[in-house]
Amino acid sequence: MTGTDILLGKGIITRRREEQSLLMEIRNGGMEFTEVFSHANEFQKKFREAAERTELPYEPDGRAIDDLLVKIYEYDQPLLGG
Repeated sequence: MTGTDILLGKGIITRRREEQSLLMEIRNGGMEFTEVFSHANEFQKKFREAAERTELPYEPDGRAIDDLLVKIYEYDQPLLGG
């Protein structure tokens, strides 16, 4: 679910309101394994479809990541005693 959300540009959703009852039913053992796997297969299908139409780049921007890490380290230097 979260991977699909990220691929679709929705970010990380921590409160799964739409799926809450389904997830709680699974968590509480209220579903047979075959039904759980059926749901899992449906989630996998949605993930694959999202991966095919995502606007995210295939590879991360290494330069942007490096620049961000440098900024984070520079910001934290006073906290590290440096």
